[in-house]
Amino acid sequence: MRRLGPCAIMAVGLLFWSPVSGQELGAEWTALAPEDAAIVFQDPSLDGQVERHLRTRDEGYRYTLEVALWTGPLSRIPMAQIYYYKLFPGYLFRTELDPDAIPPALAYFADEDIDFAGLRSKNGPLGRVRSRRFRFTSMDCVSFVSRFGAIADEGGGTKRIYGFYCADPGVSLTDQKVDVVLGSIGIRGVAVP
Repeated sequence: MRRLGPCAIMAVGLLFWSPVSGQELGAEWTALAPEDAAIVFQDPSLDGQVERHLRTRDEGYRYTLEVALWTGPLSRIPMAQIYYYKLFPGYLFRTELDPDAIPPALAYFADEDIDFAGLRSKNGPLGRVRSRRFRFTSMDCVSFVSRFGAIADEGGGTKRIYGFYCADPGVSLTDQKVDVVLGSIGIRGVAVP
């Protein structure tokens, strides 16, 4: 089995802040309507947010990647951003991705000194979801990651979903709310909340 390293996994971490159309993305990225996307996020706090989805495929045909973003019209930071990697047969993720590696890889958080709460782990329809809460400006946020799909004897996994969610400014993000938020995320054809 071939394995993908963390550099390949996080390569699109700085992608997509300004609104773009499919034509502006180039041939390798496709804009998707939410109903055509694999990623589903049904948390009511995102009602009224602008929702965008993009999909690409690695030139070496090792994976497909979908990115979803939810943001308010005046927000400088998305309220949620989720990545879904699906590896092609013969490939496995070779490392576990820690939730505290996600925010520093994204442009929104790159220059921030972020203190993370303890690591939490909970089994769900998309495998074992590991998460860490953190505070960004006046928002409580959580970063999360789950590796699932076929798992070989040597470890790995063929699918990975990761990202972050931020509550509205001034709204507390408790462990119970984190469980509700993470339970609202799904993948069409795998598990939908």
